[in-house]
Amino acid sequence: MRWPNPPHHSRRRPDTVRDAPHRTLPPDRADAVVPRYRLGMTPTTTAGLMGLDVPAVAPHLVMAERALPPAAIRDVERTPGLRAPQAIPARPFPMYAPVPFRPTGRVRTRVAVCGVTASVADERLCRMHSVTAADYGWIRSSPFLGLGMEVGYCLTLVCGVAPAEVLRVMEAEPLGVCTGFHGLIKRQSELFAARTWDGSFLAGAFTVPGESGDWTLVLHFDGGVGMRAWFLEILSAGSRAVMHSSNGGKPIHLFDWYEDGEPRTTFERPGARTGSTPDDLLPIMEEVWCDPDGRADLDVFDDKANVFALAERLTGVRVTEELLSESAYLLGHVREDPTRE
Repeated sequence: MRWPNPPHHSRRRPDTVRDAPHRTLPPDRADAVVPRYRLGMTPTTTAGLMGLDVPAVAPHLVMAERALPPAAIRDVERTPGLRAPQAIPARPFPMYAPVPFRPTGRVRTRVAVCGVTASVADERLCRMHSVTAADYGWIRSSPFLGLGMEVGYCLTLVCGVAPAEVLRVMEAEPLGVCTGFHGLIKRQSELFAARTWDGSFLAGAFTVPGESGDWTLVLHFDGGVGMRAWFLEILSAGSRAVMHSSNGGKPIHLFDWYEDGEPRTTFERPGARTGSTPDDLLPIMEEVWCDPDGRADLDVFDDKANVFALAERLTGVRVTEELLSESAYLLGHVREDPTRE
């Protein structure tokens, strides 16, 4: 399945939502516009997430603005941990751009809503849309991934939710801060030195810039426990979460993409995908992947380079050895049996 190119309305994009032509959406689509707008999404982001263009959603945002005063919009109930509306940058999630996405030069599209102007730099999106598994060749000599493949790891990226809030959702006991994944490993060793491993683990989280604003990177060496499904459901509500993991020793390597609280695409092997939209990532996987159908006999490092690159396409976050080894991790001890398990 490939995403359709947006309809072509005119050569001149509207300078503001009020300049856009009035095109009425069906009631079921129109009802979805305003809640996204109140969550802080700009017209560009709202349109992208709905597979539409700005002129299609603009009239409904104008009507919402006129019907509700700013205070009422601010007071709308939002998912805990999401940024306030005015704090979210106006960048749509990149995978909703037409596929393939190959802008040239430096082109900026400007859209003004309620007097606030936002910009989208196509140059940055172009760099992100060119990433492939070859960009993650460093993992072959990485002490981080070497340990992760031996004992089990999980790396999760969550958009718009602060590290402290992510750890709260995971019901983690706060344990301060450490520097780098070496510090994370040392703190975990100290934590479990005097006890038998009980299935709990130490998670570290920090903020990293990506598409659509700040993301939280969560890393834990957990023996294969991974990020529980209900964690991802909560953390991705009104947003996006991407996770990949290995259980250590046994060849079980998982990838999950959650959007708006639901699993969109998940797989252990790329040729056997599940989720509400299991084939939506195929156009990206064909560009990123060494073997999107899972037919070739790739080694584990090729497989991991594939999922690292796929995660970057979905998040705009470039994971590097330096990022993992130099960042300050907010720590939390996650118990084996949270209340919802």
